[in-house]
Amino acid sequence: MILLKNNLCMGIFYNENEIQTTNYAGIYYNDTRFFENWTWNFERKCVKIYENISKFEELKQLWTIFKNHTQEIAIERIFKVKNDGISESLKLKNYDIKETKKDILELNINSNFMDMMYIRNNAGFSSGELKGYEPPKYSYKVDNDKIKIEAIDQVGFKYYAEIKINSDFNFEFDGKKIYIEYSLSPKEEKEISINVCLQDDYNIKPVKRPDYIEFENKFEKLYEKYPLYKNEIKKSVQSIYALMSNYEDKWIITAGMPIFAVPFGRDSLISAYFVLPYLPEITRDTLLYLGSKIGNRESNYNQEEIGKIPHELRNGELSRIDLIPFKTYYGAADTTSLYIMILNEYIKYTKDYSFIEETKPIWEKALSWIKTKISSNYMIDFYNGNSMGLSVQSWKDSADSMNHKDGSSAKPPLYVSEVQGYTYKACLIASEFYDYLKNENLSKEYKSLSDKILDMINNRFWNEELGIYAMALDKDLKQLEVVSSDAGHMLWSETADKEKAKLIIENLLSEEMFSGFGIRTLNSKAKNYNPNSYHNGSVWAHDTIICALGMNKYGFKEEASKVALGILEAAKYWGIYSLPELFSGYDNETWKEPIAYPEACSLQGWSSASLFGCLYILDSRDNK
Repeated sequence: MILLKNNLCMGIFYNENEIQTTNYAGIYYNDTRFFENWTWNFERKCVKIYENISKFEELKQLWTIFKNHTQEIAIERIFKVKNDGISESLKLKNYDIKETKKDILELNINSNFMDMMYIRNNAGFSSGELKGYEPPKYSYKVDNDKIKIEAIDQVGFKYYAEIKINSDFNFEFDGKKIYIEYSLSPKEEKEISINVCLQDDYNIKPVKRPDYIEFENKFEKLYEKYPLYKNEIKKSVQSIYALMSNYEDKWIITAGMPIFAVPFGRDSLISAYFVLPYLPEITRDTLLYLGSKIGNRESNYNQEEIGKIPHELRNGELSRIDLIPFKTYYGAADTTSLYIMILNEYIKYTKDYSFIEETKPIWEKALSWIKTKISSNYMIDFYNGNSMGLSVQSWKDSADSMNHKDGSSAKPPLYVSEVQGYTYKACLIASEFYDYLKNENLSKEYKSLSDKILDMINNRFWNEELGIYAMALDKDLKQLEVVSSDAGHMLWSETADKEKAKLIIENLLSEEMFSGFGIRTLNSKAKNYNPNSYHNGSVWAHDTIICALGMNKYGFKEEASKVALGILEAAKYWGIYSLPELFSGYDNETWKEPIAYPEACSLQGWSSASLFGCLYILDSRDNK
């Protein structure tokens, strides 16, 4: 798969003979696929002999029409994704010294203006919520050198595409294909250029990304410090640059391509945390943007609650007209506490203590949500009452991720361990914020609250027999007695004493948990273990590095470095791409390279950004 992106616009292409579980190919703008296809049909004997992708925004190819052991026509193609559309350039040269060459080029575009979420769910939701739905209808007209396409959805929202063709050749358009008839005299060379502008009724003003060279220079010292990993660092930098999108004048690292190229609360916060030493302005923008979307009402439909930080924000049609709840969706139990944690990391790193006061309305509202949720038992639970939302609302948010040791699914409401760890940390940070603001009473109140949450965690979640925190509690407050990576997040939020931390680390580095490339999400001896599952034995780079950063906090620097080096080794194996969303949990002794998870997103924000967590750990080990 070829992935190209610039701000809100992206292009997705499949290589020849590539197997697809879902066809995401096409040209997208603002969470909507404008063109289902964008591929050239050259003549049968045309062969691609060169391909290069630059900064995940430009595709360069060389095609040759080869007959009788020699090249007749060369076609140089440059396709580029811009912040408000795409451009296409073809240079055709006839190398024959005697004959004029004529043919018709076909450009398949197939306009369809389809929401990414509709495509993702394979044209329908299992529970039938979209019964009777039809994608927007479109019309077109050809005006001299322009093709103007307009689509309108069922509530009158419009989408616009203008295709301008600059060429000496004539063209025709039938609504799905552009036909360009060319004629080249012997040794003649001509160019076809196509510029496409995309827009919709959101009327978002195109915003130019920061200059790439200036952006990359922020990471320059890492290239010098870690020459062995220069290629992996460069791939991560390019991936993060590609995944940045501008929302309301704030630059956010979106979650991933092709499916999740939108802001996600949890993902964008963790990505912003990993890149904080290099891109503090991205961390600040992420905090301000997500803070501006904090919950202001109570709604079971999109899981909004007053003071809750959102999980996912989408502009596609289904979300916009409320057929699905993802316009601003709040189905995450951990993001609100995580927001306060990353806010604190930003303030500590930048020493911008005025930001405590500036964001006070946000974090105080978030704290009110936390206090409301934990009022009965000092725990945060979740239960999804909406069939279209997420049934599991911690980071392992697949429906089959929370199981007992006998393999049975845990019954909701669920209390996941790291959610409680983040909440403990958020309340402790709140105490420090109020101390800075010289509010002694509230400082003491939140310190007392954090102590109570910590006691609860160690009383309810610690499993002495396993030597680790249980992954979660079910509705009966019964532990899910399995060894999982969730406990590493508890190290990151510092809920364990030194002895417990040592036992957790021994578990995480055991053969059953550490594959050699990363920490598995679930112990390989667990009933539900599957190395090629989404959350039951696979390896997620961001998860692994959060575990390693937790080890580092407790002074286990060699152990943390071992984990970081595993991820850095895994990062070498993905061609031009950085670390994917996840990869399989197979061990590195039997399989000498990481095994791909077939449906993983790549590019993926927090995976790419986790590389900088690895390098921080190595710096810490070496006292740099």
